[in-house]
Amino acid sequence: MKAVGKVLIILGLVWVQVGLFGHWRPLGVMPNLMLLAVLFFGLYGSATTTLGAAVFGGFLLDNASTVDFGLRMAFYSVAALGIIASRQLGLRVDSLITMLLAVTLGTILFDLVIISTVNGTIAGNAYSMILSEVIVNDSLALILMLGRTSMSGQQSKPTKAAWA
Repeated sequence: MKAVGKVLIILGLVWVQVGLFGHWRPLGVMPNLMLLAVLFFGLYGSATTTLGAAVFGGFLLDNASTVDFGLRMAFYSVAALGIIASRQLGLRVDSLITMLLAVTLGTILFDLVIISTVNGTIAGNAYSMILSEVIVNDSLALILMLGRTSMSGQQSKPTKAAWA
């Protein structure tokens, strides 16, 4: 995929996250599409693409936010570096479980970072909201992964070396 296509994907995801999910919230939460994009690019793309998506997408979302400027760009950049480092250390990228675990961990950490910026006490339903967002983000990641598998037309078959 060319760079222009990736930029358009990021622009589209930001638009959907802010425009659509800003008004319609499944299970009462806003899905974190940019986190999904950064993790997906991190698992299946190059390091340059992953960091570009993190910085560009985070910058756009920070501009859409009226508070905590730079928080999203910083978080997505750290998430991108974490997934790139994990991949270089041998993380199995063709696993659905890997993607779901990365999305779950990323969602929880992102929400905890956002909650830490709020002054005052944390509402009692914050943990149930985090759980709801994990469910929504994992569901979207599952759809994304199933779409990736069906678009490629083939399942990756483990080699003998993978079982050794």
